[in-house]
Amino acid sequence: MPNGGKTETRLAYRPVLDGVRGLAVVLVVCYHLELPGFHAGFVGVDIFFVLSGFLITSLLIREYDVRGSVSLPRFWARRARRLLPALLVVVLLTMAAMPSVSVFPTLGDALASLLYAANWRFIATSQSYFAEANASSPFRHMWSLAVEEHFYLLWPVAFILLWRFSQRTRWVWMTAIALASACAMALAYSPSDPSRAYFGTDTRIHQILVGALLATVMAGRRTSPRTGALLGAVGTGGLLTTLIFISDDGAFYYYGGAVMVALSTAAVIAALEAEPQRKLPPLLASRPLVALGKRSYGIYLWHWPIIVWLLQRQVQGFERTVLAIAATLLLASISFRFIEQPIRHNTSWTNRQTLVSAAAALALASVTAVGLGSRYEPPRWMTAEAGVLVTAGFDNSPRMVIALVGDSVAASLVPGFEESTMSRGMAFVSVAARGCALTDGRQVQPDGTPYTYTERCDQLIPEGIERMLETRPDLVIWYSGRDSNVHFEVNGKILVPRTPQHDAYVRKQLGEMVALLTSGGAGVAIIEPFPVPGVGCDSPGAPSSCLEWERRSAAMDHLTGILQELTGPDVLLIDADDIVCRGDQRCDPWINGERLREDGNHFSESMARFVAPQLLDLVLDAW
Repeated sequence: MPNGGKTETRLAYRPVLDGVRGLAVVLVVCYHLELPGFHAGFVGVDIFFVLSGFLITSLLIREYDVRGSVSLPRFWARRARRLLPALLVVVLLTMAAMPSVSVFPTLGDALASLLYAANWRFIATSQSYFAEANASSPFRHMWSLAVEEHFYLLWPVAFILLWRFSQRTRWVWMTAIALASACAMALAYSPSDPSRAYFGTDTRIHQILVGALLATVMAGRRTSPRTGALLGAVGTGGLLTTLIFISDDGAFYYYGGAVMVALSTAAVIAALEAEPQRKLPPLLASRPLVALGKRSYGIYLWHWPIIVWLLQRQVQGFERTVLAIAATLLLASISFRFIEQPIRHNTSWTNRQTLVSAAAALALASVTAVGLGSRYEPPRWMTAEAGVLVTAGFDNSPRMVIALVGDSVAASLVPGFEESTMSRGMAFVSVAARGCALTDGRQVQPDGTPYTYTERCDQLIPEGIERMLETRPDLVIWYSGRDSNVHFEVNGKILVPRTPQHDAYVRKQLGEMVALLTSGGAGVAIIEPFPVPGVGCDSPGAPSSCLEWERRSAAMDHLTGILQELTGPDVLLIDADDIVCRGDQRCDPWINGERLREDGNHFSESMARFVAPQLLDLVLDAW
């Protein structure tokens, strides 16, 4: 039998590594709770990645040494027993707990989470990890589980292939792939939208491979206490440095900071493996931190949905922090005691039973999630033709015709405009659609990939505007903030927002739209883009979310400067900030105890009925 007759393939339990897990999850939770001093707490996920790579590779090496091979079904079955049951429970209960207005938008995120595709879904839908919590999906944190699962699926296969070669060849290949991944992160980074670099499996795998490399290097070797002490000092210093200087809105993280975190974590792990038990760092070996580490998976799963759920119910500040921590620890402990541990250690289950059960659980979860989502209708602004040529109040009697044009924020106001114009004896027509700008260019993501709705917008908006003009509107209300922050493809070139080329294109396109709208004698009232939630950090938000909203606000201000150039005898620029913000220009996300914007951006129907009449009064008075 290989390796001296050893038959045990499990690794010896090291409490201090659970201490590392505990520290990592504390960093992540404190970051998401927006606690002072934890602006770089998101690197806790990076620590998880390195530790996972180290432990999984150590386990594979152990099995290979003992058995002379690696059983892929056995490995994947162990992962399924460890990860799927708790994930399934969290996803189902989260979907059931979400308010009706939130279920439909998050259904796709739920399914992607169960299928370990959340990271690529967030990339495809341009969801930011650093967006404000109360405007975020309750499954936003699932991206990291997807990256790890991709590693669990692919790495054992790669391991079997690599272990046929010499040790040096393995190191060369693993290092080359890790370097390629780190370079991919730097190349994929875009200041306007870092999602591709942050979420991508290919841009993240280098951190897990650093842990795998460490396990490979340390296999069968002992590190002297002196070397361990040096590694511990270097690693701790590196982590402290990154925690001080890394920020979620800077480029440093993508241009080497993530690599620094990974290498520093690897150094700390190597030091811990070298230290005798009696010399372990008191903090990492402490019972509370070790206990948190044992429950870190459940804590990670539960904490974010709980935070989002509390914010949706207006629980903020210290109360939110206390309730979120208490609920997270309670649910994570229940999950650990009654779900994770019993299933994980139930040796009576065969590998085949485990895999079949996992597949059945995924199927059941998918059906259940679809069933939950089907109970609710999506908000009107989310439907394919939302707000496109909505007409109300037209009959044979002469009436003033009010038209609305714009993007999905304008579309979310349609119910309020329909009601308020009808009550005033006016007719109403709208051409406003989700994801659509008023410019005529091809909307693309920073890498040039068209948005899913690009082709729809290219057809809906021109046709809708043409039909709207046939109603001969007296006044056109214009609201669109999308033209400022979307990339356009023009003649094979990508125009980047807030560059001279982009500005010139938007200025020309919007000028042509003004000329078209006024060609029939209509006046045009352009509403300055509303300040987004979080300006001045007044709405619930961390420094990260404040910065995210400030970037968006800067884009809106930039667009306002372009819109000012379009004003004239028939075109007014209307400042409507006081409708959605307090007098000091800090946006309040709650009005009369109700959330103003259901997802942080679009108005709920009840709030549309609150905002639209005031907006109509403001426009008519100015006219």
